[in-house]
Amino acid sequence: MEIDECFSLDLVTAVNRWMLSPSADVASLVDKAAANLPVEFRMREAPVFRRVALGKSSIWQLLGEQSLSEKISSWTLDSALAKAFDGGVPPVGWQGVIFKILPDRGRTVLNIYRLFSSGEFRAAVQKHRAQVPNIEYGIDEFSNSESEVIVELDYLRPEDVWSYGGYSASEAEIIEMAAAEMLGRAPTEDERNYLSTCLKASGAKLGAKWITEEQVKSLQIGLKDKIKYLQGLKRAQAAWRATD
Repeated sequence: MEIDECFSLDLVTAVNRWMLSPSADVASLVDKAAANLPVEFRMREAPVFRRVALGKSSIWQLLGEQSLSEKISSWTLDSALAKAFDGGVPPVGWQGVIFKILPDRGRTVLNIYRLFSSGEFRAAVQKHRAQVPNIEYGIDEFSNSESEVIVELDYLRPEDVWSYGGYSASEAEIIEMAAAEMLGRAPTEDERNYLSTCLKASGAKLGAKWITEEQVKSLQIGLKDKIKYLQGLKRAQAAWRATD
């Protein structure tokens, strides 16, 4: 197959549009333009990660209904990039979640990381760049910096959660809690300074934090009974409304 047929102007344009403004319509263009690519550009062998900020209703869908609707979206091969995406842990009021899916979950629309690792594709970008609108804000700016893979997936499950993001108590709050536990009272100024020194020496990181995969598993085991109770409550409420 000719290189121009694989790495066409349509493909370069579609990838650039995706990088500028990913959407369902643009994903369809990428899918169509990638149809002639060798299969290795439409597959993945490693897990991919996606960071999202969920509101209360979406959290309930994920944990209470055990399924959160998904679509064609951007994932990364680099978990560190997922943690840092869009400022890292979302603001208070939103639940930060990083999902992890294995290669057997979902359809790989386009492995952008592998595409930009191809010298032939990079040559095609140079060949067609004059015909690609706003290429300086898309391909030129992002290139392979996000280790990106576009994946089509119908839904996400609780077991797809790799990390939750949240915020620790402040240093002052931790010192007050430690003093109450150890001394049974509020700390003096000297005790406060001592506890502050101990906290810094411990290396504990305060503020925004992503928990580990093992912590996620423990957390979700602990949530099972609470979720079952809430599921029963919602069913009872729905039945009561139906008879009203």
